[in-house]
Amino acid sequence: MLAKEDAESKLLALKVISQLGKKDLLEDLKPIISDRESSQLHRIQAIRSTEGIAKRHPSLVRENLNTEFMRI
Repeated sequence: MLAKEDAESKLLALKVISQLGKKDLLEDLKPIISDRESSQLHRIQAIRSTEGIAKRHPSLVRENLNTEFMRI
């Protein structure tokens, strides 16, 4: 669903990811967070979605985001 071009579907998928909190979904968020060509709204929601994952896996999210932000 994240690969869809439809902005509304992508935003909804990002919100669902936040609620699920599954650590394997972090890999789907990283390209959106680091892609400066992505919509600013999608990038912000992708970052917010990491909060749901961080509640269950804080060190994993911290490690991945630190690595990802170092590339930006």
